Amino acid sequence: MLLELNCKINEQENRSETSFEVQNITYTSPTGDGANVSDGSKIES
Repeated sequence: MLLELNCKINEQENRSETSFEVQNITYTSPTGDGANVSDGSKIES
C-alpha cells in the first residue's frame, strides 16, 4: 500500500515538473513577440 502511494505521488510530481518545463519553454521562447506571449497566457490560463 505505501509503495503504491509513493509511486503515484512520484508520477504526479514528474508530471508537474514536465508541465512546468513546457510552460517555461512556451513563455521564454517567444520573447521577441509580446503579442504571442499575451495570447498564449490567455489561452493557457
